Amino acid sequence: MSDQVVYLKTPQHTPSVVTPITPSVIVGRQYQVNNDGLDETLHGICGGQDYTRHYGRMLSAMDNLCFVWDVDGELTSEEPVLCSAEGEAFTLTPTTKILTSHFVFSHSALCEPKIIHPETGPQLTTTANFDFVFNTTLQAVHLGLLSLVETQCFAQLKNGERFTLRESGEGNPVLYLTDSIGPHDVITSILEINGSADSLQHSHRITLTQPIPDQLEGSEVETLTVLEQYTTFFMQRELPFSQENIWTPLCPPVTWGWSMRVAKRHDGDWCIVRQKLLTPTVGHNGLEMPVWEGNQLDQ
Repeated sequence: MSDQVVYLKTPQHTPSVVTPITPSVIVGRQYQVNNDGLDETLHGICGGQDYTRHYGRMLSAMDNLCFVWDVDGELTSEEPVLCSAEGEAFTLTPTTKILTSHFVFSHSALCEPKIIHPETGPQLTTTANFDFVFNTTLQAVHLGLLSLVETQCFAQLKNGERFTLRESGEGNPVLYLTDSIGPHDVITSILEINGSADSLQHSHRITLTQPIPDQLEGSEVETLTVLEQYTTFFMQRELPFSQENIWTPLCPPVTWGWSMRVAKRHDGDWCIVRQKLLTPTVGHNGLEMPVWEGNQLDQ
């Protein structure tokens, strides 16, 4: 019997392919900056926020720890080397994947002012309407807003005197406080959502009311003038809140306001005699962080 040679086929081992992890930046998250000599005052990074009712300030980065709040333009051009809390180091470039939210206004308007007559007395009122479309690549996020206002309100009295009810000073916006926020908060809550690629449509309203006094300092009020310009910041913050994340702007600040004068008629009723509205307008200078030195309750 002839010898038979049997050839055994050696199994081929396909080498495993390691898919590289694509680095990503979560806007509002804290990172360590590994660049020597990086300007820590660059637009888009900060050391944190110090927000109170009396002032709002941006903190300088300390010990190379910073929060990333805007990745467009100046920051990415420096290509900083960031290190996450998990120890992953990567270079931030214009092609780096960004985890954030997308926010677009579908409609915004300022309603026609009118005089109403609740039991507490006549009031001048208007409402700003903001309709927007929102989606996020974050797992969960809280939406809120903050408004600053430059305000002047004064009355002309029958005795010839002018009485100032409040005045923030030109070029000195103060924090606008509403009854809808807590006693120690500065951000008005809008909603909380879980991350979803699906777009969410939402509407938010800001109603302004200005009481119209009948008398001041023992003299009858003849006219009341209100001059106000608001700057509203729509903000987001990753959930859950922690020391490792901060509020960040969703869009450039929105400017709006009114210039109004009401007068008392001969029959004793009030009427609007001057009206100029500044309809909501989104800024053209990119994202900004709100800062202020004071609030309207201090006036």
